[in-house]
Amino acid sequence: MGEIHYELPNHLGNVLNVITDRKIAIPTADLTKVDHYTAQVVSYSDYYPFGMQMPGRHGQQNYDYGFNGMRIDDEIKGEFNSYDFGARIYDPRIGRWLSRDALAGKYPNISSYVFVNNMPIIAIDPDGNDIIILSAPAGANGAGHAAILVGNDTDGWNYFSKNGTGHGANNSFGSKGPSLNQNDGNHFKSLKEFANSSSNFQSGEVVYTSAFRITSSVDNDKKIEASALAQVKKDYKLIGASCIDVCSDGLKAGGFDPGWHEKTVTNDYSGYSTQIKLLNSLPNGRYEDIVKNNKGEDISSQIIPDISVVKAEKENAYPTLKKVYKNRTNDSDNTNVNTMPIPDFEKLSEATKTLKLARPNIKSKN
Repeated sequence: MGEIHYELPNHLGNVLNVITDRKIAIPTADLTKVDHYTAQVVSYSDYYPFGMQMPGRHGQQNYDYGFNGMRIDDEIKGEFNSYDFGARIYDPRIGRWLSRDALAGKYPNISSYVFVNNMPIIAIDPDGNDIIILSAPAGANGAGHAAILVGNDTDGWNYFSKNGTGHGANNSFGSKGPSLNQNDGNHFKSLKEFANSSSNFQSGEVVYTSAFRITSSVDNDKKIEASALAQVKKDYKLIGASCIDVCSDGLKAGGFDPGWHEKTVTNDYSGYSTQIKLLNSLPNGRYEDIVKNNKGEDISSQIIPDISVVKAEKENAYPTLKKVYKNRTNDSDNTNVNTMPIPDFEKLSEATKTLKLARPNIKSKN
């Protein structure tokens, strides 16, 4: 007993108290019996807004985590005066980082040393490692397709995807068998590189049109990648081992909701009803449940490919595309090509100009 520790944090992840699984007996006044039990407290801390511990209101017994749930680093500036956030070291006494923000060039209006844009009451700065669930609603004849990106904006992203067998309806997916065109951690330096890559195109069309970003951690990312990779390597099955299960298995390994939804089941004879948890077998439906059940942000605008790439992909997929669009006829030889929708290049171009990218490493906790 007493070996297991439990953190009691606030809404920002600040570790306020740490207790063990050991309970301490408090006797009655006459010491004849136990009046009640109290927890064994290993650590307690109250913090000023930027993370400095309040004098006389903290105590530690060999516990390494505190403000924002980050590791205390006592080697440079003494006890409780710096925290290791993974990417940078933070000084809570002055509310500033000890090194520049790797993304400083993207945000010239914000000091590269400032902590969470001076909003420590409502925002946190995670260590920069996230996961992104990708959705292709039109995939698999409308059932949907999904994949997962694991990483961060500094080090890049690893892409995990599992595709069908190629023996199903219209050669799009099969019910069971070896998966075609697996992606077992292909690395991309940025989201833009991924958006413009062949992984985001099929037959000249953009694959992924929705993306949901969830804040994770370095340790979680390793678990997520290992679990996603294990599912990618398995044979494809429409139920239980499809593309969406790569996402769900990774989320579950990282401690996130894999996309559960509750359903009420009623016994026809007894009339008794009970709630059960299920995973939607269709990627589109489960993606919606993942978004609903996890904290994160929609970053669909960040995976839109450049208009020049879209044009090039269409031209490569259909060598006569320009000629056909310019000289559409009712000629029977061009029936299949003529039924293809004409992409509104001008409209898509305008959309790419008006994208607004949210700062990725500051997450609101409201």
